[in-house]
Amino acid sequence: MKIQGPGGPKGLPPTAPVGNADRADASSPVDKTRETQPAAPVTTPAPPDAVASVAAELRAGTITPEKAVERLVDMTLGSVGAKLPEAARAELRGRLEALLAEDPYLQAKARRIGITPASEE
Repeated sequence: MKIQGPGGPKGLPPTAPVGNADRADASSPVDKTRETQPAAPVTTPAPPDAVASVAAELRAGTITPEKAVERLVDMTLGSVGAKLPEAARAELRGRLEALLAEDPYLQAKARRIGITPASEE
């Protein structure tokens, strides 16, 4: 068996003529994109994120790390558990608090903001 050299396409097929392509049409859509308008000024800032607000208060020292976590749990219950019956909300709060006490990832996050997990006290 004989190995042949590299093969490949033999070139592009012939194309059909385009027509009158000698001049550009002055009213083409491309010309309209060159017109610019100044941007509208921003009049009101975006509302602050609730979690960012808690983080800012924590950094400023106006709340303790424990209070920050409590607020985050309350915000979670207010959004996720808003439509739950009171008994289900209480159970959800208990489960969130258990996760905060037992989950290694959440314990590491708590340590970063100055909370010593109950298992280490």
